[in-house]
Amino acid sequence: NIADATGSDAGAFIFDEDDGDRVVGLSEPWRERLLVFKGPTPGSVHQIGGTSPVTFTKGVVFRQAAPCVANAAIITTSNDIFWMSRYGLHSLTATQKYGDTEEAYISFPVQNQFNQLNTARLNQAVGFYNPTRNIIGWAAPSGTSAQNDTVFVFHYLLGFWSIWTFTDFNPASFMLALDPLA
Repeated sequence: NIADATGSDAGAFIFDEDDGDRVVGLSEPWRERLLVFKGPTPGSVHQIGGTSPVTFTKGVVFRQAAPCVANAAIITTSNDIFWMSRYGLHSLTATQKYGDTEEAYISFPVQNQFNQLNTARLNQAVGFYNPTRNIIGWAAPSGTSAQNDTVFVFHYLLGFWSIWTFTDFNPASFMLALDPLA
């Protein structure tokens, strides 16, 4: 029963309940896994795998990860999962490969600009993915702004960054619309 989560296939997943964190967000399904991001303090990433309630598995991807700031700041692509923390912008594959050090942040080249964001308002950050342009990005508030007025855009194949700033336009969400005739 979807209204009360009961039935033979209903259950609960508990992820390190005594760590002081809460579930902040979930990735989209990725390589037959669903990633669960916890925060706001030590931060951790967990995974749920399997294709049916009978085959579900649960595991830790890593602990002491830079915690994700918002569910809308998680970007799932075909090759990676990206997220924003209060420390920078992260890639799951880079974090697994190099550890959660500042040099492994994908935002390292634009870290000075990232550090100028309004950290008290990062929970309203939103991300986007455009597979036809090979870019991902996040909108977040800068300085003392209460609205998302800065967009960090990353070309993930070439490793190039662009930073867009707006004065009269504050993106609160993104949508990708493809012309079916093009």
